[in-house]
Amino acid sequence: MAPGVNCDAYSCDVEMCWVIQAETGRQFDYTSEDFTLERIIDWGFDQFTDKIKDISNAAAKELGIENGLAEISVVWETTTFDLVPYKDKGHFKIRYEPTCGLQEVK
Repeated sequence: MAPGVNCDAYSCDVEMCWVIQAETGRQFDYTSEDFTLERIIDWGFDQFTDKIKDISNAAAKELGIENGLAEISVVWETTTFDLVPYKDKGHFKIRYEPTCGLQEVK
């Protein structure tokens, strides 16, 4: 991976690669053995350092958000709620078995 590039997930790399290609006007295969620091310098990518860093940082943040949402989905898919009577006045409260540090919602 090129210097200054922070994203390490394959899908993130591919999307970031397309954006960098559009910005630099250079087509390349970042998985190729020919994609070396020397090649990057020869192509003049140093002129795009700030832009490539911005693209990389944005892609890394996007990946972090996607991973966080996936974790939230797992928690909510495995959380079971029950309605139970509350104070014998016809009201109910939500109860669940805290399996991941969640507390009862009243």
